[in-house]
Formats: sequence, C-alpha cells, structure tokens
Amino acid sequence: MDTSESPPSSHGLCKHGHSLHDAYHYTRAWTSKRTGVTREYPVIICKTCSFNRSTARSLANHKRRPEPQIPSDPLILSYVAGLFDGEGSVMIRFLKKKGQTEHKYHALAVSITSTDRPLVDWLAETFGGRVTQNHRENAARNYKDAWKWQLLSRHAAAFLQAVRPFLRLKGPQADLAFELRATTGRGRSVVVTDELFAHRERIRADLHTLNRRGRNPIEET
Repeated sequence: MDTSESPPSSHGLCKHGHSLHDAYHYTRAWTSKRTGVTREYPVIICKTCSFNRSTARSLANHKRRPEPQIPSDPLILSYVAGLFDGEGSVMIRFLKKKGQTEHKYHALAVSITSTDRPLVDWLAETFGGRVTQNHRENAARNYKDAWKWQLLSRHAAAFLQAVRPFLRLKGPQADLAFELRATTGRGRSVVVTDELFAHRERIRADLHTLNRRGRNPIEET
C-alpha cells in the first residue's frame, strides 16, 4: 500500500464533525479481477474516530468472563449428580495452540449426553454451557438423535465441586479433575515446566483408565 500523502478534504471535517487537518492520509490501490485495471484513490482517516473505534474493539475483546452458574438447591444438585453418574463424563483434553507447536495445554471438560432435548436444554439454562447434537455418529449407527451438554475449564470444575458430595460412581474422576485444576492458573500465570507437563499427562492417563469401557484386561500369570 502506498502511504504517500494526499490533500485533505475540502470541508476539513469527518462525518462525525472532527477536524481532518491532523488525519491519516493514504493512497490505496484496487485492481479489478475482470479487467486487470489498477486504480488508485485517496483515503483520509480521522485520528479521533480511529482511536475511538480501536478503544471500543479493545474493550469488547476483553470482556470479563462470566462466573460459573451453580444453583444452591441441593435437590437440583443431587438430581443432576445422579444424571452425571449415569450419563456424564469427565475429560481432560490435550490441546495445541494453532500455529504454535510449543504451546500445549490441558483443558478440563464435563458433559452429559441424552436423547431428551428438553433435559439438556434445562441443564444449559441451569448451569450454563453449550448444547451440541451428535447427529452424524448416531445416524451412522442407526441410533436415536442425542444431544450433549458441556462445560469447560473453571465452569466444569465449579460444577464438579457442587455435585461431588452426591456422586456415587464418578467421584474418582472428579477428584482427578480437581488435581488437574490445582496445577493450572488463569491465563499465562503458570509456567508449564517439563515436570508439570508430565504430572498433568499422568493425571490424564489415570482418568483415561477410569473412563475405559468394557472389561478390564486379564493379567496372565
């Protein structure tokens, strides 16, 4: 892009009434894909308006994250704990940041899957989170449509903390999730050393063993 200066606007004001005497002046080029002809045109950007827009974008991108949504009624918590024991799961996902091979991290996730859409919608309304549909997988197996309700990271940890006293089957998985969350921090406040990374991988492997379906392999003597 050519950054040579162009003459200011004749009226000297932008559309919001700010003076254009101290503004950014550019000359931009545009090439038609149909004809291949390149044309140049002047662009004048008001510094005041540009600053206001960039400030608004910055505030929008740094909104405060919502707090976990946990009801206080023990009847609701005990009921959902029963659902979670039967149809729920605790997962630790190993992720890599796109474009950065060295940036690896572990994320906690909890979910409940059900063929009853009003039920998972109620879970999302009560605890927050999102609802997705397992349509392709179930269609391939000729199963009924199912929906998954899911919470991530600190919201998942808060959910497990609330239902942990009522869990009968998923208690060990919840305890491993708490062990993982004890090693994590907000943003980049925790430096992931090789020892810490190996510790998190051990927790993930233990959780994978607990979540394994089917019979345990028989050890040969």
